[in-house]
Amino acid sequence: MQTPPGGGGIIFWLNGVYFMKVSSFRKVLVGMVASVVLAGCATTADLEKVRVEANQAASAANQAANAAQRTADEARAMASASRACCEETKASINNMFKKSMRK
Repeated sequence: MQTPPGGGGIIFWLNGVYFMKVSSFRKVLVGMVASVVLAGCATTADLEKVRVEANQAASAANQAANAAQRTADEARAMASASRACCEETKASINNMFKKSMRK
């Protein structure tokens, strides 16, 4: 048995074929099986849970957007009322100034 070209440790090369130590192969195999089991395939129930959570998140986002729009609309209305008040005050001051100039 020789080590493969380029070095090696857990992998050995014999007559052009690569081999792995049994203990190392078991570790790699256990790691692969564990990752497949942990990742797993999503069941219908899992997908339904994800769908429900996504719908809840979308609903919460819509509610927040609606609340923000209401606040913006209220701010716009208040700004418009403030502007109208300023215009009325300006007109009143101008009228008083004109009256004082006539005298």
